[in-house]
Amino acid sequence: VLSSFELLNPKVQRFITNELKWNKLTEVQEATIPHVLDGKNIIILAPTAGGKTESVFFPILSMLDTEKLEGVSVLYVSPIKALLNNQEIRLKKLSKSVYRDAFKWHGDVSKTQKMKFYKEPCSVLMITPESLEVILLSTSYDKDHLFSQLRFIVIDEIHSFAEGDRGYHLISVIERLQTYSKFDIQRLGLSATVGNPQIIGTWIKGSSKRKGLVVDPVTGKKPNRKLNIFYYNQENDFIEHIYQNFGNKKTIFFVNGRRDAERIHSVLKESIPNTYVHHSSMDKRYRNIAEEAFRIKPDPACIVCTSTMELGIDIGDLDSVLQLESPSSVSSFLQRIGRSGRRPGTTAEMTFYVSEKDKLLMTLAVRELSMKNWVESIVVSKKAYHIYFHQIVSVIVQDFGKYKDDLFELLSSVYCFSDITFDKYEKLIDHLVELKILECNQRNKLNLGTLGEKKFEYQNFKGLYSVFQTMEEFTIKFNNKDIGTLQAWFVFSMGNNLTFYLAGHSWGVVDIDEKNKVIHVEHSDKGSLPKWAGQPMLLTYELCQEYLKIISGEADIKNLEIKEEAMLKGIQAIENENNQKSEQIIIEKNEKNICLFTFAGNKVNYTLALMLKYIMTFETFEVTSFQLTLPVHLRVEDIKSNIERFKNNSNYYFSSSFISRFTKFFPEIEYSKFQSFLPRELSNEYLGDLILDIPKTEFVCKNFNII
Repeated sequence: VLSSFELLNPKVQRFITNELKWNKLTEVQEATIPHVLDGKNIIILAPTAGGKTESVFFPILSMLDTEKLEGVSVLYVSPIKALLNNQEIRLKKLSKSVYRDAFKWHGDVSKTQKMKFYKEPCSVLMITPESLEVILLSTSYDKDHLFSQLRFIVIDEIHSFAEGDRGYHLISVIERLQTYSKFDIQRLGLSATVGNPQIIGTWIKGSSKRKGLVVDPVTGKKPNRKLNIFYYNQENDFIEHIYQNFGNKKTIFFVNGRRDAERIHSVLKESIPNTYVHHSSMDKRYRNIAEEAFRIKPDPACIVCTSTMELGIDIGDLDSVLQLESPSSVSSFLQRIGRSGRRPGTTAEMTFYVSEKDKLLMTLAVRELSMKNWVESIVVSKKAYHIYFHQIVSVIVQDFGKYKDDLFELLSSVYCFSDITFDKYEKLIDHLVELKILECNQRNKLNLGTLGEKKFEYQNFKGLYSVFQTMEEFTIKFNNKDIGTLQAWFVFSMGNNLTFYLAGHSWGVVDIDEKNKVIHVEHSDKGSLPKWAGQPMLLTYELCQEYLKIISGEADIKNLEIKEEAMLKGIQAIENENNQKSEQIIIEKNEKNICLFTFAGNKVNYTLALMLKYIMTFETFEVTSFQLTLPVHLRVEDIKSNIERFKNNSNYYFSSSFISRFTKFFPEIEYSKFQSFLPRELSNEYLGDLILDIPKTEFVCKNFNII
């Protein structure tokens, strides 16, 4: 039997041996290469820097050369432009092993360069989903010319796409690309560890007839990690701890928000030289300075960052990862700690700095679940109507009209539309025709209607290029060079305080151009920390139950320092006076309200609250990750008996027909810029996927003891 290395094209073999100077392949490469050569659709799970990219590109390039494939044969799709920029040199170098080339296409690349590529396409096209949409909608490009030879699609960081709008968009775009290619496009996803990789495999498959496979050389192995927790009272305490323990090392310091990133950077840089800041509201020029300094210079350095550094941007080797408070998911924790321990003989190391008791408990919960090899599953909707609408309009624009049945058939192979029946499709089309977004002729051919043209034709259909919503922002400029962005609401709230801190520097406002949303600034010796509006932190059922197990003493917590162990015992004594255990609901009534302590997560608590609201007809309620709070006038006995009803007649109460009855209680959540084009009934179907957790709520009702 030939080894994975021996299966590769001789040119690729020579490249690995002579150029890369490798004497062996990594574990993930050994496991993946034969299956790529065998033509399977594959999801590859491995930590960042585990060699995932080469595991697919070595066999792809081998086939390009052996089969003499021409034109654009490979699409490499990335979630962010920064990752394309970061991977460009790497993929160009790999491609040259078989005398091919790679081209990077995104919004910052000039039109001249793009047209040069279009006239003489190379083998590998590096791109984002939004740029693919631009190409498909544009009349400037012959899509057959570009994509008829498309043989492979490689999706990097696929886990970051799969359960959101950009993933729904991407997988639909891939089906549209498939209509141009003469091949059954082989689909390859590079992923961090997730709880249900098979779902991503199904999601990526679409209309492909190829067999699917998950390559996972890591799960099940005992992780080699060192986790430290430092509980502090004053900020100076942890700054001093970092200085003493990590001041002469290369470290990444993760925080959970942009404001914290700027704040911690402003304090750390006073005591630790070569401290940088990195977050999504900074211009790429400033982020690149941090990345390059880390990658190229041998000196000790620290990057204070948000989740922007979770994705696979290459910054070279580092000694340790730090974390302020706790990440909100095990997946995020694994991505972050995976940044360290890559050098041979080293251990992945992470130090948490926590200042509050609930943050200590959450940190321990994340740690304990990770030690059990548990990680969150991806949740993918099968009725993403808002993206369905977007793709209906996009395909009609792309093809200069589309027959109704053909359009349904094209989109029905997309996983996130797979539960949308023809009846629901017709209901949506009829609604859009009534709104004059679309028009339908006697031959059932769909085109844009008068309102559709008015809404979408401006700037060559620019409103259709992306599916995500962005808040109104001001661009900050110094000497006409971009510094970063601030959200408009914060700018308007500054009042007379016209100094702020951004990208690691203090700035004073010189001029605010409201029309063009630009603020011109100059250097200042002081600045207030900006604020950004973000998404609330929603905790999963599993994290909340682990949190409760730690409070109740059910979890066997080991390897704590003396101070942190004493702190935990003190918390356990205070927090669990009612002696609640896992898989229990404790109901308490006071003079103001009734509290159900479930420790079941936001979605379960919200689902349960809506079910009770429908049955018991009360007005208001409140939900957190750990409890739901109901009006005081209700009887505790009635609440208990109704949950018992849900348990004993679960087939009825957890059926789609019953759940559809309480959609009228759904909040007015703005989840998409396209939802206003949907009938309320269809919009609520998707919203239910977004805010409810029916299976877990059923489990809670059936298995939890109510006390």
